[in-house]
Amino acid sequence: MAETASDRQRAAALLRKLRAITIEAGASEAEAMTAAAMARRLVDQHGLPESGEPVIEARVFVGRVRTRPIDKLWSAIGRFCHVSAIFCPEARGIEIAYIGRAADVMLAEWLHAVLKRHIDKALAEFKTLAEYRRRKPARRRVAASAFVEAMAQSLRTRLDAMADQRIAEPKLAEARRWIANRYGQLADIKIASISDAQVDGARRRGRQAAADVAISTPVAAQPAIAGLIGGSRG
Repeated sequence: MAETASDRQRAAALLRKLRAITIEAGASEAEAMTAAAMARRLVDQHGLPESGEPVIEARVFVGRVRTRPIDKLWSAIGRFCHVSAIFCPEARGIEIAYIGRAADVMLAEWLHAVLKRHIDKALAEFKTLAEYRRRKPARRRVAASAFVEAMAQSLRTRLDAMADQRIAEPKLAEARRWIANRYGQLADIKIASISDAQVDGARRRGRQAAADVAISTPVAAQPAIAGLIGGSRG
């Protein structure tokens, strides 16, 4: 059945409501994630405009001036969420810019925060283990970096395996054109790898920690969001 103007109007009205469901507005993480995922599907299905801008940019401050192993994760988050992720060095430190359609950027910001929180928690737990604590301080830093690198790489692999490249590629191409027009040629960012074989145990711990992280785009709406859907036709 062909889509009517009324269908698009209802979808646009629902999209505006979904975009208001944020953690800052009092929603839970699950509600915010569900709203972001549903908003993305609405945009894809109905070809809705993105708040007057086909492409937007949102930046996440990482709190330091040098890259670390965790920084290998952001580009995979971008691909999974159908946006481009670029490094923006600023005077106060590095910012990660997620660039793409509004609903997709919202999803990328959410996933960035959630996975960063998982990695921080897993690293804190790793640092309580005897295999970490028995090391000298300098070796502890190497082990911690190897743990994070392995966890980030495993999460990258999972995100890339789950990404829908057929839908993502046109959006990524759109974002790349926007980046070229806005920033021109970007400099390559070097993220060092940990090659020390003496921290293989830390790497195994990191990979296991990544396997314990549940990554999924919700398919069932939370009750509050389901209420929006039910009332969207009025």
